[in-house]
Amino acid sequence: MNPADPLAELRGIHLPNEISNWPPAIGWWILSLLAVVTFIGMAYWFMRWYKSNAYRRAALKELKNLERQFQQSSASELSGTDFQKTLVELLKRTTLTVSPRTKVARLSGNDWLTFLDESASMQDFNTTLGQHLVNDRFSAEPANLDVASAELLIRISREWIKKHR
Repeated sequence: MNPADPLAELRGIHLPNEISNWPPAIGWWILSLLAVVTFIGMAYWFMRWYKSNAYRRAALKELKNLERQFQQSSASELSGTDFQKTLVELLKRTTLTVSPRTKVARLSGNDWLTFLDESASMQDFNTTLGQHLVNDRFSAEPANLDVASAELLIRISREWIKKHR
């Protein structure tokens, strides 16, 4: 001990331990839990949405095949009547997938066209072209379906498949 130098008796400064990042505070645990629950909820919702619209994807794929077949065929392979018949069958099957069978299966003619328009908030099926879609299938002398009319039917059918509820 040196009485002349009182500072010599002081000890060095002790620094506190470093603050650890682990374990995190309770707020981070809660935030992490909420993020995981949100992610699982979104994944569940997406899977349900994806599965519930599988019939739409299948119908659109079948419509695309019908369009390709109509464009590549000559008049002898796929007539306009066959095209219209196949298109109506596709629309009916698509409708029966989501609507009650008792409500949809009995619809025909103008009632069927009105149902198609109402179920997708459209006005395209209740036109002259839509009338041909229903009436020409049973006519002894059906009108020839030109390419432009077929393309229009395909376009409104595609729109209906995407929009109907």
